[in-house]
This record gives sequence, C-alpha cells and structure tokens, in this order.
Amino acid sequence: MTVIQNIKSEFSDLFLEESWSSRTFLAGAFALLIGVFTSNALMTISVVLVGFSYLIRTIESKKFLWPKPLHWVGILLYVLMATSYLWAEPNQEEYMHNLRIKASWLIVTVGFIGLQPKKKWLMPLLWIFAISAFITAALSVGNYFMHYEEMNEMIKHSKPIPIINGFWHIPFSYLLAFSILSAGYLAVQKKGVYRTLLILLAAFNFIFIHILTARTGLVALYAAGLFLLAWSVFKKGYWKHGIIGGIGIALAVILAVAYIPSLNNRYDNTVKDLKHVLAGGNANYHSGGMRVKAIQAGWLVFTENPVSGVGMGNLRSAIIQAYDDLDAKLLPENQINPHNQFLNFMVITGTLGLVLFVLFWAIPFLRFKKLSLLFVLFVVLSFVAMNFEALLERQIGVSFFPFMFLLLSSNSISSE
Repeated sequence: MTVIQNIKSEFSDLFLEESWSSRTFLAGAFALLIGVFTSNALMTISVVLVGFSYLIRTIESKKFLWPKPLHWVGILLYVLMATSYLWAEPNQEEYMHNLRIKASWLIVTVGFIGLQPKKKWLMPLLWIFAISAFITAALSVGNYFMHYEEMNEMIKHSKPIPIINGFWHIPFSYLLAFSILSAGYLAVQKKGVYRTLLILLAAFNFIFIHILTARTGLVALYAAGLFLLAWSVFKKGYWKHGIIGGIGIALAVILAVAYIPSLNNRYDNTVKDLKHVLAGGNANYHSGGMRVKAIQAGWLVFTENPVSGVGMGNLRSAIIQAYDDLDAKLLPENQINPHNQFLNFMVITGTLGLVLFVLFWAIPFLRFKKLSLLFVLFVVLSFVAMNFEALLERQIGVSFFPFMFLLLSSNSISSE
C-alpha cells in the first residue's frame, strides 16, 4: 500500500467505524484544526460541533453523562468569569465580547464529557493540523519574500511579519511550534516514506517559524526542545542523544540568527529594545518596554483586587487606570494589556481564578501515572507561551488550547 493510500485509508476508516456522536466530534475536530489557520467562522462552527457531540453522546448512552474533575474545573473557571458581574459592575461591551469569546472554552470542555477518544484518531488529526500550519506558513513566508525590503524595515521598528490569513502573529507562532512537535512525534511512530514526509513537514515548519520571527513561538519551541533533551538524558539515559541534541539546538540558534535576515533583524531589535529599557528610556513604541510596563500595571491591579479580581468586563479600564497610577508615560495606543495569561486571570478573577486555572493544568498529572510525551511537550510549550502572551484572550487560543489539552490528556490517548 502506497503512502497516499495509507493516509486515505486512515481518514476514511475513521468515520465508518464510529458512532454518530464520535463522527460529529471528529467533524468538529477537523474543522477546528483547519479553522485556526483559516477562518473565525469555521472555528465557531467547529466548536459548536464539538459541543453538540455531547448531546448526541448523551442520547446514545441513554443516561446523563457526568463531567470528570478536569471538566468540572474547566466549567467552573468559565462560570467564575461569567458571573464576575455580580461583584464588579462591568463595561457591558467588553463583558459581552469576552463572554462570547470565552464561550468556546466552555463548549469545548462540555464536548469532551463522556468521550473516549481513540489513539487512531490522533494521526489524522495531527496530520491535518501540521499540513494546515505548513500551508499558512509557506504562504506567509512567500508574502515576506515578495515584500522583502518593506518587511525587514518593519521588523527593525518592532512590527511583526503579517500572517497571510490576517490572524495575529503570536498565536500563529504558537500553533506553528506545536505543529513541529506533533509532526516530529508522529515521525517516530511511522517508518519509511511516511516517516520521511513527516520529517520534511516538521523541518519546513521549523525553518518557517524562524523566518516569521515571532519570539513567543520560538522561545516556547526551544523550551520544549530543551525539556525533550532533559527527558532523553534523565528519563531514558540517552546521554549521547542529549549531547548531540544540545549541540544541535545551540547551532540552530546561532546559524538562524546569523543567516536568516528577518531573525537577525528581530534579534538586533530585541537587543536594542532591552538596552533602551534597562537604561530607563521611554517605553513608547518599544515592544519590550511596553510589555514590562503592562506586567507592572497588571500586577498593581491584582494587588488591589487580590481575591475576586476586577471582573471580565473591567480589565481594560483597570489596566488604563494602573498606567496612570504608575505614571508610566505611555501614549494611549501603547497602553497594552498584560501579555501574560496567568496574570490576566489574576486580574480578572483574582486568586480563585488563578487557582482554578493552575488546577486545570495539574489534574492530568495528579490523576494519571503515565502521560503521553506529546502531551507533556504541549504543556511545556503552552506554559511558556502563555507567560509571554495572553493566548486565551483570542478565539484561536481559547478554542485550540482546551481542545488539544483535553484530547492529549485523555487516558485512552495519553497513556503510553
């Protein structure tokens, strides 16, 4: 059987052997993993399909399907944010916007209740995801080379390289980083031409993420890579692999910065930015300085509202007031929200929200003795990325993260 026939067989068999609830879930899953690279509308439809699969599953089982602890925590986190208007009078427009965006978190979580994902689902889902990432990245890189001089001048002024679908570059770099990890993970499972295709897919996406130069995705990817090296050395005892891998990572960073013009410009811009900030310069239009000021503003808001936060409809007004209190001297267009998801939860829902969010991450490690390496790498990648970007404040992140987290942490897929 050829590689194409093999792939076609995996996809066609997927729907033929499943129940209607599983078919609905899988339709939503495939739509989501394409939608995060193409369309907000497709993402919305996909989330609805994933959530609707729970209703079909309940009818098929002829009984109410109760959430597990992980589902309960995810549901409670959304309920806490949604009911924050009870103790904090919200800005109605901001509140309703966030309520709609974060509804994806709730719906995706409900869609996993009573679901028993199968390991055979993983290969086709990750294939679609990695290929979608490749196509979007390739088109974006092509657009970069078509406007080479203009793009590099933008980078020198802390501007991002545009992503072809119009989506924000930081969430895209996070998705692209995971596509590299997932393609590499699948390559280990396969042999022959199949493995070669997956390695090429991972390699091209690895090159693309460096050309597109979004620092959050790069830092998170290399953090996951370093974790993988540590796991190989200390868990598996592969010292030679660890040494070779460590040298490989160091060379990849050095060569990428030296020979990829866009990354070299981003590196120079970052160094100049940091020097300017450390010298006490004005933070306006300096990405690093603005991020530092945003963290300070977010922390100030949290310390003033440590228990319950300011509520889901008051984040923006509270941060703006904090900038004034800090005398940050930032122009209105530079008064950004904190680029840290954990701090965002602390500001919005206080300590209680932070505890629930951390518990959501911790439950799979507390409940299961064995977890998939891919799941652990996803956790490392996501944890690092969310310390540099509030990924769950956009539809892409709030749809993709809970979906992939719940899928990879499910006992039927994660146990190895």
